[in-house]
Amino acid sequence: MNYAICNETFQGWDWDKTCHAIAELGYSGVEVAPYTLAADVRTLRQEDRANYANAARRAGLDVVGLHWLLVSPGGLSLTGEEEAIRHKTAEYLAALVDLCADLGGKIMV
Repeated sequence: MNYAICNETFQGWDWDKTCHAIAELGYSGVEVAPYTLAADVRTLRQEDRANYANAARRAGLDVVGLHWLLVSPGGLSLTGEEEAIRHKTAEYLAALVDLCADLGGKIMV
């Protein structure tokens, strides 16, 4: 059986150190809370995304996927009354799908 742990468990640690610690603890995967990488993932350059993915692989980890999807940016809601906010949220979820794929993940929780 494979186990993964969330990167936010290592809050305040740099990504490389986090990945190596997760691997040393015996986990085979990392689950990423997007807000720990950027307040708005649309600001992450392709180079940054590749660096995150490569660091996880170098540590021997799979990026399982993303969770805590709508922690940031603030003001998003899938179920809010305002159509404009639901639309903005849908657009952000699409950006999260792109990030998940860029990191090599397959699951969004």
